[in-house]
Formats: sequence, C-alpha cells, structure tokens
Amino acid sequence: MNNEKRYQNKYKRTPFGRIVKYSFIGFNIFYLIWILYMIVKLLIRVQSPITLGTLESASIGIPFLIIFIVLTWLCGNFILGLLTLFTRPKK
Repeated sequence: MNNEKRYQNKYKRTPFGRIVKYSFIGFNIFYLIWILYMIVKLLIRVQSPITLGTLESASIGIPFLIIFIVLTWLCGNFILGLLTLFTRPKK
C-alpha cells in the first residue's frame, strides 16, 4: 500500500517540459555522433597521402572547426539545460 501511494504522488513534467528534456538529450546525442564522425573522418584523412597544401589548410581549418563545435555545443547545452531546469516538476 505504501508503494502505491509513492507512485501515485510522483511528479510529472508538463508536455512542454518533456519536449525540452528530450530535445536536450537528443542535442547531446547529435553532438556526440557529430564529434565521432569528425574524428573518424580526420583519421581516414591522415592515412591518405598528404601534400604541403593540404597540411597547411588542415593546420588552419581543424582548430577553427573544433572551436566551432565546442562553442555551439556549450551554448546549446547552456540554453537547453536552463530550459530543462526551469521546466522540471515542482514539489
């Protein structure tokens, strides 16, 4: 009987709160897949013959790509994390 009351009083998120929560989770999964894809792509590229031009362009472009990915991930996580925090169920 005690367990039944505990499950009946469980707080639930609103539909908007569930959308925000699952978009937060989906956003993180998307970025994880994107980062793994970029690592695999870079590893394949390293195995191919490298010329001086590709080496110079890679040394300029790769850091910008990494900064872009990390900054967009941090901004998105911050915004969606705040929304997830604000839409949590109240006690």
